[in-house]
Amino acid sequence: MRRGGCQELRFTRNRWGALLCALAFLPFLAAMTAGAAWLALPCPCFVEGEASGDGMLGWAALLLLLVAIAAFCTGSAFLRRSYIVATVLGLDILPLFRPAKRMILVGWNEVEGAVCKGSRLILNRRGLPPIVLSLSGMREKQRGLLLRVVEGRLRQQREGGAPGEPCP
Repeated sequence: MRRGGCQELRFTRNRWGALLCALAFLPFLAAMTAGAAWLALPCPCFVEGEASGDGMLGWAALLLLLVAIAAFCTGSAFLRRSYIVATVLGLDILPLFRPAKRMILVGWNEVEGAVCKGSRLILNRRGLPPIVLSLSGMREKQRGLLLRVVEGRLRQQREGGAPGEPCP
């Protein structure tokens, strides 16, 4: 049975992930078209010691296919991996590449204020430089929910609430 309160909230880069996965379809179609055109060409034959025919279509198809695969893999990584995890202890900020090594844990006791300017969240920390988080990869509902969680936790901290108590 789950007890009351926020155990963990995960916020992902789902807007960028969905866009990259959808855009991966375009170079894939172009690669298939170029590959089909390359296969439809007659075999290169040697005329006066040089190969005739256009091998560039084959290389273009291969390059476009690699671009499509890279876009799809990056987009699916954006969809799978968390960007910000709000826990009882604080905010876990995870970069896309090497998250195990470059993760930042900002404890609630370090944060003295949070300001949202456009699609950026600025976490002001006690005695440390602020952290600026770009929230442009999140949906509007997620941005509002994250800001509400941060403001609620800071308000609870100012009022003297314990960190294990439920979030507002």
